[in-house]
Amino acid sequence: MAENNDITLKMAADAQARASADVSFGRLSMKDDEEYTKFLVTAHKGRFNGYLFKDPGMARRLWRWEYLDNPDARDGGPYIWICRIKGAIAGQACVMPVMVKTGDSYFRGGWFQDLIMLPEFRNTGIGYFLVKHVLGELTASLDIAMVSGTNEESYPLFKTLGFTDMGHIGRNIYVNALSAFFTTTACKSALEINEIKDIGESFNELWRELSGRFTCAVERDSERVKWRFVNQPYWRYRIFAATRGGSMRGYVVLKESIKRKGPLGCLRAGTISDIFFDPSEEGVGSALIATAARYFKGRADIIKCDILNEGVKTVVIKNGFFNTVSNSRFLMYPLNNMDGRDGLVTVAKDPRTWFLTNGDSDMDLS
Repeated sequence: MAENNDITLKMAADAQARASADVSFGRLSMKDDEEYTKFLVTAHKGRFNGYLFKDPGMARRLWRWEYLDNPDARDGGPYIWICRIKGAIAGQACVMPVMVKTGDSYFRGGWFQDLIMLPEFRNTGIGYFLVKHVLGELTASLDIAMVSGTNEESYPLFKTLGFTDMGHIGRNIYVNALSAFFTTTACKSALEINEIKDIGESFNELWRELSGRFTCAVERDSERVKWRFVNQPYWRYRIFAATRGGSMRGYVVLKESIKRKGPLGCLRAGTISDIFFDPSEEGVGSALIATAARYFKGRADIIKCDILNEGVKTVVIKNGFFNTVSNSRFLMYPLNNMDGRDGLVTVAKDPRTWFLTNGDSDMDLS
């Protein structure tokens, strides 16, 4: 890995030396809306998520939802930084803002995502300087920068810039054809499972009650759940809640299946985008997982559930999932605003303290 880092730095230095006069970095201005949308269509052509950006209207709705409609985008502009080469947009680095609860404190966090250059400028090292520029500007507004998912090019870049490798958000797979071999431990007589259409106060109450069970977690109140899973302009999500005596005990968010090219391209894959419950209430988690299995029966051949939390993962595995190789690597970088706050940097750098699912970032949006 040290060799890869050296290569990345050399490429970046060479790129800066060759093109520094022609390269500029800056935050996206809304007056560049049309130019930026055209860039997205071109830059994503042929990529794994290119189908989301074929239509300029859809591309615009997606980026506006993610970076402007986001309830944590509070300072009036999108967290999108662009690289211009000879005046034209050639690359971008986006940051999806979120609130992160660490201990008893809340911090402003942001997920780095969709770092991309136009094909003719890839593998030049310019992306290194773009991300470095963004990190410098984020220190004024965010406390924690995070990454969920890297590739061979971006991983050494983020490591070189000082991000801590927190391991993987573990991938767990459920094969519907084997579902008859597994049983649930849920207490069916005490729990009710219902689909939720209206995201209301019960989500706030659940978050207030359960957030203390996890040392580090992205906020899941009604406003954020509604933005992330109801107001999203492309995907259709289904939300099911477990209640006992009129009190919500947990919920699961399911994403409709889709066939795609790749190793599993012959299979229909459904996704558990988010699942939230007290790990000590195993029956609640089991009931939610059983609900997902029933929903996807006939709709998906396999179900994916990515989790970073041993307590929740244990319940998932007990209910028929098996752990497999994940490409969702989690990295984090404490910015200046968080330094010296009761040792919370040390706490946040321990992956055992976190609870994360795909729905916390953008890993289920492709």
